[in-house]
Amino acid sequence: MKISKLTKDTYEETYRDGYDKTYPSIELVRIENIFFKKKGHLLDFGCGPGSNGIHFLKKGFKVTFCDISTKALSNVKKKIYYLGSKYKNKYELINLYKNPNYFEKKKNYFDFIICMSVFNNFESEKMAKKYLKKFCYLLKKRGKLVIDSNLANDHNYKKVKLNNELYYTTNPNNDHLLKMFFPSTIYKFSKLVKNSGFKINDIGKSNFKIFSTFENEIIISATKI
Repeated sequence: MKISKLTKDTYEETYRDGYDKTYPSIELVRIENIFFKKKGHLLDFGCGPGSNGIHFLKKGFKVTFCDISTKALSNVKKKIYYLGSKYKNKYELINLYKNPNYFEKKKNYFDFIICMSVFNNFESEKMAKKYLKKFCYLLKKRGKLVIDSNLANDHNYKKVKLNNELYYTTNPNNDHLLKMFFPSTIYKFSKLVKNSGFKINDIGKSNFKIFSTFENEIIISATKI
């Protein structure tokens, strides 16, 4: 599962600069209460600060935290340590940049995969398809996937170079740049998921604007066929 050095370096810098989240996605908590009927082994793919995965860990799930940032994973480990020893053997940390082949022998391994605020970092449609098919490979039959995405022309990133699809990730005065992919429509996003071996159970939305920050995300809940 190839990851560019540009993407890795950008997020390494983001977490070194102190980015963090204390609470899980409220939309994900709502989805869990409706869509996840039992506990099991959950993959938090692109876990970042770990707030989503830690929520599930506290709820009794076994959680694999996966990210490309060493600093992010180090922060997650510290957070779980302070939760107490009862979680010691109930989680795993995977640095996908350092271990790109880790998931190759994990077919039908997970009950759930959550992939929040990550899809647009799959630098092209071709790469997005590869990751979606890998998620299908990793999930058990009837396993659940929750994944979100911003759509083209409806997101909080600023394009800086048309020829190579580079976008600012935060303030345009810094060097946080990423090569990104944005599906053109909800139909396009949902079709990518369906064609990767999933039945779509729900298509939701997350919208907010606070000061100069806004978010318009499409959230798909799907089941492996």
